[in-house]
Amino acid sequence: MGVGSLICALPHFIIAPYDPWGATGLNESDVGQCTHRAAGANISIAGCDNLDASLLNPYFLIFVLGQTLHGIGATPLFSIGTAYLDENVSQKASPVYLAIHSMVTSIGPVVGLFMGGFLLLVSGFKLGRNF
Repeated sequence: MGVGSLICALPHFIIAPYDPWGATGLNESDVGQCTHRAAGANISIAGCDNLDASLLNPYFLIFVLGQTLHGIGATPLFSIGTAYLDENVSQKASPVYLAIHSMVTSIGPVVGLFMGGFLLLVSGFKLGRNF
């Protein structure tokens, strides 16, 4: 899982910082976003001439590799970890430990989501962007 996390963080270190308020004001990296907008309105949208965004984008493939390694690393926690807890604690304490394991694996991603949102909000204010 650590290697997967490092691979997911790799684009941060190998590409230039993203400027969402660039020259065009559009997010050109969305897959098909410009195409759908132009087709729906039957107009040409400025900044949508570069339609090279695709699922074969090397940065997208880096994230896919990182998430695959996360999945491989997390599998033992749920399959082998539950059996390990059940076999190595007393029969009285086993439900408590399994409940704690289930609760932490359920609440952990929610806490991570809110922490990530908070950190993005704080970094936006540091850049002078008031949302």
